[in-house]
Amino acid sequence: MFSASAFATGPACEVQDATVTSIVTWVDGTTFVILNRENNCGCSQKTRFGIPASATHAKSYIAQAMLAYATDSKVFVYGAGGCTVHGSTPDLYSISLKK
Repeated sequence: MFSASAFATGPACEVQDATVTSIVTWVDGTTFVILNRENNCGCSQKTRFGIPASATHAKSYIAQAMLAYATDSKVFVYGAGGCTVHGSTPDLYSISLKK
């Protein structure tokens, strides 16, 4: 299993055993990872997590999402809490691939 995290504290929201169904980059540079399962984060966008272009580990998160998509791997995705990305989507905090 391979994972990346930008923080040392525990996750505030999550989705487990999901697959990445698409990856979209918005005009403002935010990348969205869309999953086949709903998260428990309390945001209106329940199947996606956002990666702002300014995120410290944005390239690592996007690379892992692309790898998961290309290999149809299961992922555990954790959000930083709140619906801070576009006011409707949790900020991606950590992503782990599971074989």
